[in-house]
Amino acid sequence: MNPARLKSKSFVLPTVMFAVFVLTFLTLLQSGPTKYDSLIRTLIQWDGRLYLSIASEGYELYPCGDDSGHLCGNVGWFPMYPLAAGLLTRIGLDYRYSLLAVTWLSLWLALLALYRLVARRFGDRTALVSLICLLLFPGSLYLLTGFPYAFYLMLLSIAFYMLDTENYRWLPLPSAMLAVTYPSGIVIGLPVLWVLVSRYKKLGSVNRKYLFMTLAAMGAALSAFCLNF
Repeated sequence: MNPARLKSKSFVLPTVMFAVFVLTFLTLLQSGPTKYDSLIRTLIQWDGRLYLSIASEGYELYPCGDDSGHLCGNVGWFPMYPLAAGLLTRIGLDYRYSLLAVTWLSLWLALLALYRLVARRFGDRTALVSLICLLLFPGSLYLLTGFPYAFYLMLLSIAFYMLDTENYRWLPLPSAMLAVTYPSGIVIGLPVLWVLVSRYKKLGSVNRKYLFMTLAAMGAALSAFCLNF
């Protein structure tokens, strides 16, 4: 297949699927009885309210109102996703819209990266079916809400794509961000360690350095998060 056509396909198909997915769910969420009158409020509820509070006001810790012997606040949630949303407010977006903008942009980029990753290994048909299955899964609703799942998926897809293409130079960045996006983000260190150990002699000194830097960057990101408290 023509490389230009292949690149076009890997961009157009995920983008169209993203657009259809967003329009479908936004229509469904406004159909019938709703818990909230505002669509924005519907998309940012439960833990999403805590991520919003971190983005807008930072971390807070205080005695619970009904039981002063316990602590309440938002310190149990990781910072990378609300931090990214906070950066978007510098261009004039409200915190609510910036949180959702990060989610939707992340989902689109995740679909692009995931399609290329799967197509590279198994072909375009498998890549297309993989994305369809992902978006038809009932839990995919959360990929549009004020949660870090789409952001996590984007970073994870990019990290695996870098591992698969042996582009280790920039791998420390998405890996470190994953470590402070969600507790399970640290698991990306396992495939990094596997590549480092299983291909140690073939990697060369430069690539070994990048993989060691990736593991170190994850530890540094988590340490910075802990030291913040």
